Amino acid sequence: MNNPDPYFGNLLLQGFQEAAWLPLPSWGAPTAAWYVLLALLLGLLLRWLYGVLRAYQANAYRRAALTALQQLCREFVHNRGDFQRYVQLLMVLLKSTALQLAPRPRLAALDAEQCLHYLNSRQQRDFFCADSLQLAGGAYRRSAASDTAVAALERDIEQWLRSHKALELASDD
Repeated sequence: MNNPDPYFGNLLLQGFQEAAWLPLPSWGAPTAAWYVLLALLLGLLLRWLYGVLRAYQANAYRRAALTALQQLCREFVHNRGDFQRYVQLLMVLLKSTALQLAPRPRLAALDAEQCLHYLNSRQQRDFFCADSLQLAGGAYRRSAASDTAVAALERDIEQWLRSHKALELASDD
């Protein structure tokens, strides 16, 4: 049953012409300027990725020091070791991290308390509180340390590791 009249049943469509379809728009860039813009955006993206990668690599020492600090804290809490040894290990960790940034002859000659004063003087704000300075002053001598002073030193060291500015630390007097 092939019907020869395509408008059979609909008298209103008699005499209408089928609308011509417009060609589909091209998804490609119509001019070379779009290719230049695409290349520029790609270059900016690559430059940004390179900067992120460099920052990640430059902060590898910081992540390693924070991991070591967390491990030291866990071991100390688990073993309930002596405060003096723990404070010494904290200061060794802090000084070894700072030696990656500061001039070695200047920082290596300092004792624990002087090291904290030096690190404070190289930043825009003081990271190490009076309890930390007092505890560090006794880090290599026989002295009693309280839980709060050790917790303050841990907190101050972690804060310094997370947010110190390397360029200000590297400059020397």
